[in-house]
Amino acid sequence: KVIKMLNTNIPTLTEENIDKELLNELLNDFNENINNDINTNANTNALNKLLKTAFSQIQNNKNDALQLYYQPIFNIQVRKIVGVEALLKWNFNFNNSNKKDKYFSPKKIIRIAEQTNLINDLSEWILKSVCQKLNQWKKFYKNSWNSIHNNHLKLSLNISPKQLQQRDFCEMVAAILAKYDVDTKLLEFGFSESALMQDYDNNLIVLKKLKQMGINLLIDNFAGENLPLSKLLHCPTQSVKIDKQIIKNLNNLDNNKNTFAFCYGLISLCKALKINVIAKGVESAKQYEILKGLQCQQAQGFFIATP
Repeated sequence: KVIKMLNTNIPTLTEENIDKELLNELLNDFNENINNDINTNANTNALNKLLKTAFSQIQNNKNDALQLYYQPIFNIQVRKIVGVEALLKWNFNFNNSNKKDKYFSPKKIIRIAEQTNLINDLSEWILKSVCQKLNQWKKFYKNSWNSIHNNHLKLSLNISPKQLQQRDFCEMVAAILAKYDVDTKLLEFGFSESALMQDYDNNLIVLKKLKQMGINLLIDNFAGENLPLSKLLHCPTQSVKIDKQIIKNLNNLDNNKNTFAFCYGLISLCKALKINVIAKGVESAKQYEILKGLQCQQAQGFFIATP
């Protein structure tokens, strides 16, 4: 019910709300590049200007082009939802035309926001929106809120490398949590291996402060980037989310014979370190059953639920 309530009746950015010249410049190459890196100056400039426009309109309550969706995280072993992840999408809606609605993935939005130096303001808006939503849940589900709280359900959101390097980041987080009366145990901050390694020593200090505040920590895209396993011993994370490419390879073990052993090794290592394991990008029954057999605790993906 919570997921359905959150993901409905959200206005989108229409063709009339934004600069049509910029929009056309972007869409000329949209279909070819939507799932790839931003690789042309024209597209980069168009995207940068459009994101600034969309974010400015949101701050002025003119539209909700940037939307937060919520995707469940599922405990495979006991078969129940244990949390949700907040995912940011940037929607284009074309009314009265044959064009389909399109959106940019969270990963691409973050990359654009970093290029435009919007990342800290955008991330602060996301945190405020998530905390406001938690506060609404608390009021709406007041009769069952204690049960939700006691079952350790978490709302997860990702933080960027620039946020970790933001001087007053922990203070800003604490102020927002206090404003919306949010229990830190309900929040989980995810960060990538590459984000952690950009300034490892200083980032570790920030993460330890967040953990002391009671916020849960998660390494995203685990084993998919460049984190030396020895760093895992010192990182104050409670969970890791296995990179979706590794999970994808479980669909074809004949051509990826080492994937099964690799997943088994990752899960066993994390269990020994008392770190919770989430499989990211589970999109088939085969992947789900293999992960269940490997005693992976949790999973997230389209096979379980879409955002």
